[in-house]
Amino acid sequence: MGWSIGYDTNWERDIGYGVPATCDHRGCGMDINRGLSHVCGGEPYGGNRGCGLYFCEKHLQFHAKLPQLCSRCSRRYYKPFVPTPDRREWIHHKLTDPSWEEWRKENPDEVRKLILLWQKIPISDIARLFYVPPQLLGDLERGTFSNIEQWNLEFGNFRGRR
Repeated sequence: MGWSIGYDTNWERDIGYGVPATCDHRGCGMDINRGLSHVCGGEPYGGNRGCGLYFCEKHLQFHAKLPQLCSRCSRRYYKPFVPTPDRREWIHHKLTDPSWEEWRKENPDEVRKLILLWQKIPISDIARLFYVPPQLLGDLERGTFSNIEQWNLEFGNFRGRR
């Protein structure tokens, strides 16, 4: 078995180098994956010394005799960082990819949780993922008279293509 995708029961989230993520350091926002090269502790779930959260290279500290550790675990500060939520593209992948079909059937409660997370995502991001104009989903945040008029014309064409 590889470390592409797994599940961390401590933090209740997907892990592995196949899982896109954001650095768990507060305010960082760096794109990473949840592979072993980014885990605090250098081992699955953090090993004996780490917290098991995932950090970019900037926020991991490397020691000669210790595993890679985040700044809090390195100083033996026992309150870990708050984990960042799953990335939007990962939620979309789990909800739509055929390879996750069996998992969706076996875990309807988890699917409901993901759908609730998905509903918190801005409409403009959902439109971008599905390659449709945001106006089609009712997002008129950037709407002007001209582009809404054009959208109405396109919507008529869109509805006529059944």
